[in-house]
Amino acid sequence: MYAFVDDKEASEKTLKALAHPWVAKEHDRMLFVKTIGRDNDRAARFKVTALPTLVYVAPSVKTGGGIIERKVGESGMRHIRLAQREGFDRIKRATESKK
Repeated sequence: MYAFVDDKEASEKTLKALAHPWVAKEHDRMLFVKTIGRDNDRAARFKVTALPTLVYVAPSVKTGGGIIERKVGESGMRHIRLAQREGFDRIKRATESKK
C-alpha cells in the first residue's frame, strides 16, 4: 500500500488510522510505502492528484496495473480495514486461478 501524505490534519488522521490495532494486526502481510507530497515520480505513476491518497496494490493481480483500490482524502480505520480484506481476497483468487 502506498500512502501519499503531507503535514495536514487529514493526512495525520489517515496515518493514525493505519496504526489502529484493528488494521495493524495485518501489517505483517503488507508492505507500506509512505511518500510525502505528490510532486514526484511515484505519485505521477499512480496519478495522485490530492493528498492524502492511499493506493492499494497487489502485484499478483494483473488487471489495472495491480491497483485494487484507491482512496483519496482522509481514510478512516473501517475503510482501511475493508480495503485490506478486499485486497487479500483478490490476491487469494488470483493465486488460486494460477494453480
